[in-house]
Amino acid sequence: MDTHDSQTTSPDSNYLLAHDDEERRRLERQHVMFKRFMNRFDGPLPSSIDVTQVTNIMDVAAGTMVWTLDLATVPTVKARIGTNGSNEVHLYACDITDQKFPPKNVIEELKINAFLHDVTAPFPDHLHGKFDLVNMKLLVFALTTNGWRKALENVRALLKPGGKLLLCESDSVFYTKAEVSSPGFSPGQHVLNPNSWSYAYNLLFRKNTLMNDHLTNLSTELPTMIEASSYTIVEKTSVMLPMGILCRTEPGACGQEVSSEEEFTKDIVFFISELITGIALKNGYLEDNDGKKINTEEGRQKMLTALRENFIREGAFFSCTELVVQPSS
Repeated sequence: MDTHDSQTTSPDSNYLLAHDDEERRRLERQHVMFKRFMNRFDGPLPSSIDVTQVTNIMDVAAGTMVWTLDLATVPTVKARIGTNGSNEVHLYACDITDQKFPPKNVIEELKINAFLHDVTAPFPDHLHGKFDLVNMKLLVFALTTNGWRKALENVRALLKPGGKLLLCESDSVFYTKAEVSSPGFSPGQHVLNPNSWSYAYNLLFRKNTLMNDHLTNLSTELPTMIEASSYTIVEKTSVMLPMGILCRTEPGACGQEVSSEEEFTKDIVFFISELITGIALKNGYLEDNDGKKINTEEGRQKMLTALRENFIREGAFFSCTELVVQPSS
């Protein structure tokens, strides 16, 4: 395993989150949340990917490697790790830093080839054309627009003919139940509504996106970018998923009950609220629903209190778009 305590930097990798133990635990719990929302307790893959036909697998921007560790528990994968046969599964994982990687003994037991790499930079030549499956998930707060273009190009070089890239992303916006229920609603085409409690919140998302050159509406922008990067979309699944109190009444992607996720989704909203309001105050663009500038920590805390109270009372939805794509022939 090629790993050390360092973090590379790139103008196209603009990661806003922390690399500490708390963030590691949050990412691992978030993986469980997505599995429950997508009704996927037998493994992290959609049914369109036949795992029995997959041998070389790469988890890009792997973070805690929770996706790889989960995949390694799938019986048809687990049985083929370390067999030294023609159908042996080889697991790879990379990230810009190893600070959230699992312990060395866990990596070695599963024979994971772990290494440091920034996905916006080309991969080593010996990895080109090697992989049946590459996973790249939730980089909404990590890549610039140009970073996405470079990442898609670099990952395409990793794939075998017929190999697949699995992507899962969310828009950087929260939707109210009234908005989701309105006629003609479509995620990614959200119009900021000044009369909504989420207006100032979503405006901050939008401004933060512009400040950091992140994509705003991945549900619509990413498929367009994928097709422009010489990929073909094999499968696209877009769903609106509940957060907070709405977990009691609104189903997951397959109609399943998801009330167990109420508290964790609330924690996510509070976590993101703290993050983006702090960035906005620091950079001088924090405003309330009336467009009044907030320039003190006291004002930010007052805004956070109002956001939290409204969210606790009403809940919200977020969009989830999962794509299975492969290089165009």
